[in-house]
Amino acid sequence: MNNLLELLEGSLSTNNTYRKECEENLFSSFDTKGFGLHLLEVAFNNELEYSIKQLSLIVLRTMIRNNWKKGLNENDKELIASTLFEHLGEGRISFLKLISAALGEIGICSDQDTLKELLEMLFSIVTNILPNNNNNNNNKNEKQEEKEIKSYGSLECLIFILERLNGNDSKFILPFLIKQLLPIIYDEGSISVDVKSNCLKVIYTHLMKLNHDLDFRIDLSEVGDLFKELFALLIASVSQEIQVDHNCKFEILGLQILGFFIDNKPDMLYEQLEKCVESLIKFLDYGLKIFEVYWIYPDSNNSKVEEINSMPLIENGELIGFPSLISLCFQFFQNLITNFSGEIEDLISKSLNYLIPLLIDYIPLTEINCQDWIYNLEAYLLEEDDEEVTYVVRSACKGVLLELIDENFDEIMPLILVNIENKLKEMLEFRTDKELDLNYLSNEPSNFWKTSESILFILGLCSRSYIMKKSTELLSQVNDIILYITKIYSIVFLNLNRMIDENQKINEQDHVLYPFLIGRLLWVIGRLCESLPQELRFQTFLFAVNVITYTNTSTDFDFPIPIKVASYQNLINTSGYIEKEDFIKSLSGGSGNQNQNQNESQNQKFGLFSSIIGNLSKSEMIDSDFVILTLDLLTTLLTLPGAEVALNDYINDFLVTIVETWWNFLSDRFIVPLCIEIINKVSAIEIYQENVFEIVLPACIKVFHSEEDFDSQIISDTLDLIRSTFPNDKQIEINNKDIFLPLFFNILHLIHKNNNIEILQTATGLIRSLISQIGNCFENWGVPKNMNVSFNNNNDNNGLDLLLITIDKLLNDKNEIKQESLIFMGSLITKILELFQEKLSKNGSLEPLLTLILDKFLNTNYRMLMKSLLQVFCHIIQIDAQSFVDFVDQFKKLTQVIGIWIGIFDISEVSFETKIELVALGQLLSHSFENELLQNIQVVDEQNKSEEETKTLYLPVKILQLFARILLQDENNGESDDDDDEQSDDDDDDYEDEFGLLDIARLAQDDPDEKMDDWMNEFYDFDQKENPIFTISQKDIVIRFLNNFTSENFEKFKQIFEMLPKNLQNVIENNLQKN
Repeated sequence: MNNLLELLEGSLSTNNTYRKECEENLFSSFDTKGFGLHLLEVAFNNELEYSIKQLSLIVLRTMIRNNWKKGLNENDKELIASTLFEHLGEGRISFLKLISAALGEIGICSDQDTLKELLEMLFSIVTNILPNNNNNNNNKNEKQEEKEIKSYGSLECLIFILERLNGNDSKFILPFLIKQLLPIIYDEGSISVDVKSNCLKVIYTHLMKLNHDLDFRIDLSEVGDLFKELFALLIASVSQEIQVDHNCKFEILGLQILGFFIDNKPDMLYEQLEKCVESLIKFLDYGLKIFEVYWIYPDSNNSKVEEINSMPLIENGELIGFPSLISLCFQFFQNLITNFSGEIEDLISKSLNYLIPLLIDYIPLTEINCQDWIYNLEAYLLEEDDEEVTYVVRSACKGVLLELIDENFDEIMPLILVNIENKLKEMLEFRTDKELDLNYLSNEPSNFWKTSESILFILGLCSRSYIMKKSTELLSQVNDIILYITKIYSIVFLNLNRMIDENQKINEQDHVLYPFLIGRLLWVIGRLCESLPQELRFQTFLFAVNVITYTNTSTDFDFPIPIKVASYQNLINTSGYIEKEDFIKSLSGGSGNQNQNQNESQNQKFGLFSSIIGNLSKSEMIDSDFVILTLDLLTTLLTLPGAEVALNDYINDFLVTIVETWWNFLSDRFIVPLCIEIINKVSAIEIYQENVFEIVLPACIKVFHSEEDFDSQIISDTLDLIRSTFPNDKQIEINNKDIFLPLFFNILHLIHKNNNIEILQTATGLIRSLISQIGNCFENWGVPKNMNVSFNNNNDNNGLDLLLITIDKLLNDKNEIKQESLIFMGSLITKILELFQEKLSKNGSLEPLLTLILDKFLNTNYRMLMKSLLQVFCHIIQIDAQSFVDFVDQFKKLTQVIGIWIGIFDISEVSFETKIELVALGQLLSHSFENELLQNIQVVDEQNKSEEETKTLYLPVKILQLFARILLQDENNGESDDDDDEQSDDDDDDYEDEFGLLDIARLAQDDPDEKMDDWMNEFYDFDQKENPIFTISQKDIVIRFLNNFTSENFEKFKQIFEMLPKNLQNVIENNLQKN
């Protein structure tokens, strides 16, 4: 016993090794005689800690699951089961559930006869709760309480068993289950609602399990009468003919079961559906009174409150579970419409006259968190995800409306619009425009705010329908409603402005609610804009402009963020649909000449920048979700015509704000990419390039110098931000050496001290890009004296020297740096040779560099690194093929280098690098007739290689064969495009290989980083794009070479041409004739 306690305590230890050892010892004891009984002794020892008692039951349950059918003797089994039954009513609820689970596990692991016996015992305990008489003295009450606890535990055990049995093993339970539990559900005596609710939960659990494993309708015939009885009981409960506790658990479970019936369409329900629909509408009408008091008059002493508090389901003024119950009623209607739209069409049509007004009355009473809405305008308005208590009701109302609209739009939409118009008239009856002020609209019982919001919400849902956008008559009605609301909003807006100007106190609720409503209005207009008439577009557009103008010019009053966001988006979304003259007029106020108006409109339109900058400058104090939304808006604005001019007055403030936002959210995986994208867009505007360099690059250098140990992701993002400041399509001019000099050396230093693959890839590619764009001006740069940068070398070295030291370090490091990080090495070295080859040759640095590259090329098995380093050899071949041959041959590696090169060359791989290789191979072919070494090199003929024999070809023949296969591939690709529909499954492999998909698969195996191809494509520099080869196809490169080669060396060409297979000869001849 003491040993068992030690093992249980050890299983709760924070020492992982000791805990695991104790757990293994516990599991190994499962077969020990009496072990289960010892666990029970611990579980029901009240002197022990609760956590130990809990754990003993958990271990017992595991033992039962693993060893009940084998390993345990019958005597132990009987004692374990009887002990658990004996204690079924003990302990707190969580402990009781553990006892029930252990007992349920016994039922799951037993044969069907034993399971039936166990179920009968459980049902016996459950039904024992039914009172035999009406004697309610204290002793009887205590006994009844004990019965309820045991009954509760037995029901939990039943739920556990039914959730885990499959349908075939448990279908016999269904009639017995309902027959036993219905009397408890019907009881109007002292049985608690928790027990009644658990009875319903047992039934619901079993029905769901049966529905999952079987065709539910098969069993209904056996228990049809019982189900009809249960169905009637649930309808009576919902219609308040049965009174239950205020927490609504019983009704909620009842409605879930009703919904289950509806989903499964049992025939026996048809005759009761009319009663069901009437009961639900009656209940919804009853619930509406409760909602009106609790959501419209929450702080009122109105006499209605006393009336409502006396209603069923209300206790101590609380609405526990009530909104969920209302939402289930609406969901029930939604399921009814979905599943029975054909069979009970008349019933649904008759109920619409009651249901639609209820929906329109309920929606204004449901809360939406206006602050949450600002973060994602459209997503929130379409798919609200709010934790407010009444959100579930709004969501359910939305579901019913959408289902009705989808099922019968022509009948539903006119009915919706009529009810909306009636609601508006009811709210504003006997009112004139002059009387519409903030106090009236905020405080009147008609509650214009919430009702108008709900109307716009409904119209927004309706606007999703395609039919809505095509119906002129319906749109006309919608226009009238929206214009009316817009007109009222405009009056209120003017009053609000006046109150602000006069320093009048504004109701705090209006600060949030009014902007939210404007946002809803503008959003609905944006959704319907394409279909709405010009008058409505212009009116709402003018309204948005007025809002924006005010929010941008107001200094004493900081308008809430939602109205700004909604106004920005409406302006962007609707401007494309407004006539040019109206657009200019709305922005300029209609005065002045047209040119002046255009200038004013442009300035006014992009005055949004200053407002957004003001919000972002407080980014440390505002939520990151709002920062993301604001950056999204900025990104959109930067794409609009005139953005360049608009930024002119405050470009530095704009950039500083973006950089500060980036710095404040360095670890945010959403904000950082948006900041990088914005910087990239601004850097593409030539007049702001210097501003970008002066503001962004120093901030990036600050990351490298920071004492904080930033993680690799932040460093990588910083490199991406630097990259975004350099346009890819043109060479930049270095006017500020004080910025670029520390930047250059800091990136080199970063390469020296970092072994992270992604950082090395980015940094190496960035150095390559920087050299391409700033040219050779860095050659004479020396390490600034005030920079704390060490390269383990003399600081008197200039930029070129340190760059070579860096390359040497990367290529020589055989342990720490992975080969994947060197994919840009070839491109970087090639650029250095383009700029400084002559100088390197003179000072003796060239040969050691090339020797290092050759050694790395021969000793790596990473294909992409080989391809990268080949670019250096291709560069040398293009300048002087003989110098390449001489250099490699001095190490006796020429045949090996050429063999590897030909082996990894893939004609299906289309890239800038592959094209460079094609040009270099062509030059080797031409040079081979003057060089015996090249002529005599033999390479493997992969096309004709077999398991028994490896064939070889002389290098000139092999190169010409590769060229011919490129031409053949081009022809096959063209045929594949023409005959795509005729492709058979048998040809899939060849078809894919023609497009290089098999090669891509092989690359993916070589390279675990799936982003590698993206890295390569991302770092195409402007000098590569300007290279003629970049835009020429591989086929054209081959044809140009063949044309030149045959015209200058036809006899030599003929010698190797005749060694090709006939089909490849035909391909070359056909292409030469065409060109």
